[in-house]
Amino acid sequence: LYQFHNTHLLASCAIMNGSRKEAARYAAKCRDDIPADYYASTSPFREFVHYLASTPVFAAIRYGQWDELLAMPDAPDTAVYQKILVSFGKGMAHARKGQVAAAENDLKSIQQWMESDAGIKIKMGALNSGYDGAVVASNMLSGAIAEAKGDFTAAALGFKKAVDAGMAGQDD
Repeated sequence: LYQFHNTHLLASCAIMNGSRKEAARYAAKCRDDIPADYYASTSPFREFVHYLASTPVFAAIRYGQWDELLAMPDAPDTAVYQKILVSFGKGMAHARKGQVAAAENDLKSIQQWMESDAGIKIKMGALNSGYDGAVVASNMLSGAIAEAKGDFTAAALGFKKAVDAGMAGQDD
């Protein structure tokens, strides 16, 4: 488990510092090194696994790799949080490519999956729950959709809600 954390840290640093190739390499390692049986863990560890496995989504968003995001395979139906994160990535790609109807469908899917599994609402210690992360993703995608429509007031509101949701619970 500690090694997964270390690999994720390397991917996150590369994502933030502009090292696209390193980000992609470590993000893929995050996904590829997770043993298959970890995906069947119980919540909240399961959502942590789904988050780690979704690191390539975050790397591709950071570097505007919209076609790569759209080509990513969907997560299995049993991996609700991973489905949310992959749909978030695809929704961002659709919005950035001006495919607003497809982005809106991705957002609707995210909102449905958020309510489909009570396990994603369980926190892992002081960390936000998968549900909390899904609220951030949903608001961020709402902002991107509004921006694609040219409604910059609604876009700013969506992005602000995403920031506020991300900060909620930080003092817990």
